[in-house]
Amino acid sequence: MFTGGVVMNKNELLKVMIVDDEEMIRRGLRAIVNWKEYGYTVCCDAADGEDGYQKALVYQPDLIITDIKMPIADGLQMMTKLRENCFETEFILLTGYAEFEYAQKALQLGAKSYILKPIDEEELVKTLIEVREEILQRRKENFHNKYFSISMEQVIMKLVYGAIDEEFIDAANAVYGFQLPWKQYQLVLLEQTKNQETDEKVLNLLKDFTKNNIGFVFPLNNHFVVLTKDVIFEQGKMRLLEDLNGKLRKLPGYTHPMVVSRPLKELEQINQAYYAASYFIEHQFIFQYEEIVLIDEVGNPYAQGKISTANQREQLDYRKIAEGLCVAVCGNDLTGISSLLENLGNKCVESGYDLEQIRIRYVSTYVSVMYLLKIQSEEIFKQEGMVDVVILQISRLSHLQSINSFFLDKLSQIAKKLNSNQQGNVIRKMKEYIEANYNSDLTLKNLSKIFHYNVAYFGKLFKSNTGMSYNDYVTSVRMEKAKELLNQGEKVYKVANQVGYQDLDYFNMKFKKYFNALPSDFHKDKNK
Repeated sequence: MFTGGVVMNKNELLKVMIVDDEEMIRRGLRAIVNWKEYGYTVCCDAADGEDGYQKALVYQPDLIITDIKMPIADGLQMMTKLRENCFETEFILLTGYAEFEYAQKALQLGAKSYILKPIDEEELVKTLIEVREEILQRRKENFHNKYFSISMEQVIMKLVYGAIDEEFIDAANAVYGFQLPWKQYQLVLLEQTKNQETDEKVLNLLKDFTKNNIGFVFPLNNHFVVLTKDVIFEQGKMRLLEDLNGKLRKLPGYTHPMVVSRPLKELEQINQAYYAASYFIEHQFIFQYEEIVLIDEVGNPYAQGKISTANQREQLDYRKIAEGLCVAVCGNDLTGISSLLENLGNKCVESGYDLEQIRIRYVSTYVSVMYLLKIQSEEIFKQEGMVDVVILQISRLSHLQSINSFFLDKLSQIAKKLNSNQQGNVIRKMKEYIEANYNSDLTLKNLSKIFHYNVAYFGKLFKSNTGMSYNDYVTSVRMEKAKELLNQGEKVYKVANQVGYQDLDYFNMKFKKYFNALPSDFHKDKNK
């Protein structure tokens, strides 16, 4: 149920559930009012308080119209259970004269009103209008309380970190007029100089650059972040950035590159672009670059300087090798490490690289692998991530074969160390999370975000450690839990909802595929 946040569209329909043990009353209430005209839609009805409680959890109504005296569980018992579960729906009570004392108790539990039977249409409509206004006003107040304390810089920071959802986007638009989503986004990242006077001048230049609705700028983690709005910088369209770069270069001691992401279509890509740009700045000594650098999703430059372009397909191939090496290291797959390094060497030869270029490519790949492994083990990253030592060591090697052997030995040692110290630790935590949250939205993308993994190789990593695909594992956990609940006599539609399936037909299909029997058949067998 809504707990405060999104400001509701005034034309959006509120959901109503009708609870009464008399079917004629339920049908009559559906027919007596033009619900849509007054901003409502009847989402479901229930025959008693227990049925109403269960359906409220599933349908999440904004308003419940309920009788008080009913079999199994009455209206007051249903209200009490929902309130104990922090359910913020509103209630309108239906009562006869003899039940007035019960109605008074219901008002103490937070019911908005009670209506005497037989129901008067005008009185009901008047109450519905009043309740709708109260709900909208409460949502507006919750929204303002939650978001008006957030600064504009904090909004942009959340966009960069990827900590956004529909509620947050609505807030950003309502409070600061961001008009999200934009048609396109682009991220520009600059390293701070750590000289206060120079950094203040850099920030002022960037603010001046973005003042004509080009975008927004703020400092973050020793960087200056510029997020542009519907202004695309790419080959042939760099004049504005070149002018800005010229002004920055006139500042005393300012020599840092300007790192520019690809044009982005989705809000979710901003977070990826930020970490890719940060990665490039952190490892810029590996790359040959000029003053303005265009980078791809993993921090490799796809266009250096103002014009020069690298082969994008080639960059993609090297990125896949780095991701494959990370999976092989995590799985202690020494054969896989050897095969991927051999593939890397072959690609260097096919590209016509000289010896120095081969060294740079191997070091770049090694850095990418270590960056990905950092999530697995901060300790190993600190021990093995000293790239300057690696560069010094391979500078003495004069053949591709010896360079390849050096990195094979290096990555094999890391694989053994990683697996001896922490084999399966991260995967174990992931499995524990899935088993504890099987009824949540457990998409591969969502879990990779929670555990800070690159979704591109997360599935491979999971399968290499468990022998099952990620989706098959989630399905197995849900199906076994569904079996357990059916053994306890739970109804099929309740079980489906409790194990994370909103679509009952889809649940039936998955259950039959897993157990070769429908849940309803299974349920009947257990109750014989």
